[in-house]
Amino acid sequence: MSDAVQIKIHNKDKLKASLKGLEKVVSGNVRTINAGVAAILYDHTMEVFESEGAAGSGKWLELKDSTMKNRRRRGQENHPILMIRGMAGGLKGEIMSESDENAAQVGVAGKDEFLGHARAHQFGTDKAGKNRDVEIPARSFLVLTDRVKKEIKEEVRDQLKDGLGKIT
Repeated sequence: MSDAVQIKIHNKDKLKASLKGLEKVVSGNVRTINAGVAAILYDHTMEVFESEGAAGSGKWLELKDSTMKNRRRRGQENHPILMIRGMAGGLKGEIMSESDENAAQVGVAGKDEFLGHARAHQFGTDKAGKNRDVEIPARSFLVLTDRVKKEIKEEVRDQLKDGLGKIT
């Protein structure tokens, strides 16, 4: 006797219909799934800004004394670390999310000059400032933590489960 498993299908037409229904659920829910994923990514990014660092990735480094001195002079010492002049709400105010049937994403909207600031803070640089001689440590705000990955998996699972419940 072998260890093989045998499955007998008594109603092939019903199986085919169910599989077609599953295909419809998956393809029809992609936009909804991606919208849910984009919302999770956006919410997490806002949490990172609020706590000035992602859980599991550590807090952002404090601003340099010279930066704080300039902020005090301008009356901005209580602004968030990633407050950048000309940006409503600082860098946080430029975060956007979008999704469609192909993708879910979160990133920085706005003008090209803001994108340079965002890149400098996300990855760090040693070429900032007027003379390109200022070092900015990485203060990552787009961080995919294990908790966020788990939330995304749960969102996808829940959406598919809801859709599967609609198959007759």
